[in-house]
Amino acid sequence: MEIHTPSTHKIDFVDRGKFSPFPVDPLPSLELNPIVSIITRTKDRPLLLKRAFESVLKQTYSNWQHIIVNDGGSSVLVEEVVKLFLDRYAGRLKLVHNPISLGMEEAANIGIRHATGNLFTIHDDDDTWHPDFLKECVSFLSDPSNSSQFGGVVTHASLIRERIDGDDVVILSEEDFNSHHKYISLFEVAAGNIFTVNSFVYHRKIWEKIRGYNQHLPVLGDWEFNLRVLSTWDLGLIPKRLANYHIRVNQINDIYSNTVTDPSHLHVHYGNLMRNHFLRDDLRNAKPGLGFIMNTALSFHRIQDMRYQFDELKFKLQEISEQLQATKEQLQVIRPIVTEIQYSVGVLYSWISKVIAPLRWMKRVMRRLF
Repeated sequence: MEIHTPSTHKIDFVDRGKFSPFPVDPLPSLELNPIVSIITRTKDRPLLLKRAFESVLKQTYSNWQHIIVNDGGSSVLVEEVVKLFLDRYAGRLKLVHNPISLGMEEAANIGIRHATGNLFTIHDDDDTWHPDFLKECVSFLSDPSNSSQFGGVVTHASLIRERIDGDDVVILSEEDFNSHHKYISLFEVAAGNIFTVNSFVYHRKIWEKIRGYNQHLPVLGDWEFNLRVLSTWDLGLIPKRLANYHIRVNQINDIYSNTVTDPSHLHVHYGNLMRNHFLRDDLRNAKPGLGFIMNTALSFHRIQDMRYQFDELKFKLQEISEQLQATKEQLQVIRPIVTEIQYSVGVLYSWISKVIAPLRWMKRVMRRLF
């Protein structure tokens, strides 16, 4: 397989159909207790894969199938992990080996082609879920008032920082990732991905309609997929932190590192390529489209960031102004005291001068006598 560097790699973007501001293809209603197909992409990370298995097996919703796509990694390592969990899976596990690595997005497509579920979600080997993640998402999409309106659903997520210490994963911190978002907006997602891949559950027909994930993208494939989804369908939001986004700290360019922390800045590079690609589409079509929205949204967010920085500077200047005002008020309180001290010192000096004058006269007299 040919490997490209960011400076030379070009994306062959596939024409995946026109975008429409309204649903062009109504989604079918879900059957009772639909099967959820869970896709896990992995490569030579058995330690994390074990944790992913535990995360899936702890789900309170049980009508799912789990498809593991070993993307060019050691088949022995993966099969050793699988054997530890086979009994607990009770026939709900499928394992697919790619002889060579085809990349994250094509691995997702391959996993989905082996899926039989009505709903899809991706739970990579370094992801984890709250036990109620699937139950909440299936309940939301099974509601008739939601199924006719939304093509999928997203939950809020937690950001977990961790490090690998031998055979252990050490959790360093946990914080909110995106709970400030109250809905899933195409404009917001056009500026940058606002939800994690493992916090998204969607209808099978969506993947079929937009022809899957873009296999030409080494990174940001989930963002590009989300943009094409939102160009046709709306997504619901469950305002609960039910998905966990894990980042390994101080682990770069090894098997356990995250692509988002890659020092070669692949995310920045391919993000720019995507914006340029869709903007050229707009120019060819002679009308504003997704490229215009992506670039406008990015500029808007940069202006917002500048505004936040300005507001922070303004707040700091206000603090300094208040401190100066407090100092001024303190000086005004001290000033009469200083004036009184100056007056008292003057009176004391005058009195001392009167006392010293006779002594000086006596000293001169004594010198003349003796």
